[in-house]
Amino acid sequence: MFYSLPTETTLDIFKFLNYQKLCSIKITNLYFRDFIHNFEGELAREAVIGISIDYFDKFKELPRKLIRTEAGDFDFAIFDEQSEEVNKQHNEKWDNRHRNPIPLYLFEKESNCKNIVICLFIGYIYKTSYIILELPTIISNRNHIKIVYYYLNRLFKCPPIDNVYFNQFIFNPELIQLLFVNAKIPKQLHAKKSWLTPSKACKSENFLKFILNNLISKYVEITFPSVNNIEEYFDILFKILMNGGEKFKEVNFRSRQMSQLLDLFINHTEMPKDCSKMVAKIQFNNLLTNPSFLLKLKGLEMNV
Repeated sequence: MFYSLPTETTLDIFKFLNYQKLCSIKITNLYFRDFIHNFEGELAREAVIGISIDYFDKFKELPRKLIRTEAGDFDFAIFDEQSEEVNKQHNEKWDNRHRNPIPLYLFEKESNCKNIVICLFIGYIYKTSYIILELPTIISNRNHIKIVYYYLNRLFKCPPIDNVYFNQFIFNPELIQLLFVNAKIPKQLHAKKSWLTPSKACKSENFLKFILNNLISKYVEITFPSVNNIEEYFDILFKILMNGGEKFKEVNFRSRQMSQLLDLFINHTEMPKDCSKMVAKIQFNNLLTNPSFLLKLKGLEMNV
């Protein structure tokens, strides 16, 4: 019956089905598998209510499903069949890079990159289950590119995730740019609340790129550990406050060196008068304030 129906009619029927029912139909034959794949952005999906990136040991006690993509848990034949144009673009970009390896995450030393996984919190009506994604941490061949593109693309298509926890690692924005170079709008992880604690590897321009280009969140909390070079953190703080208004409703900065950060802000000479892109609600160590207060400290008027 379905084979004779117009595509629009079949799609309208499938929109009434939940994710579990779609999965059951998807495995019945190739026609339904391809149809559901092609319209997955318009159909019901798993409810990802949380995501965290950390070492596997952090999650080993959780009841979980482990997906080990390099141990056979990835169907390259299906991906190649459905992603011919994407493969062509990636092969060109990979060759242009002279096939140099590139990390999936930002980390301090390559020796510390083993056993890093993504933990997805999947919400159901009465319980939460967990999926552990073990993706290649160093992208060194074309199969790695296919695997990482597939899973990142699915994450970026998720409805806003309730909670994002990136306590040590974040996705490498340089890799995201490589994988989605033809996207008209930068690929972004949508969240309701995000908690970020940058490691030494994240105290860089790449951390700022990820925040401003690849994350949208109503609430963001960034905890800076104690460091000798506090100016480096200030640069991140200042640029997020000045340019993150369209992406973040509220930002909370936490640091044991907050008094030094505020001193740097007040004494900063390059304060724009047009603050239309500035974050509307700001907290420092949970002390709520707003842009107008900060500007008044500098004797400036807001122009929003």
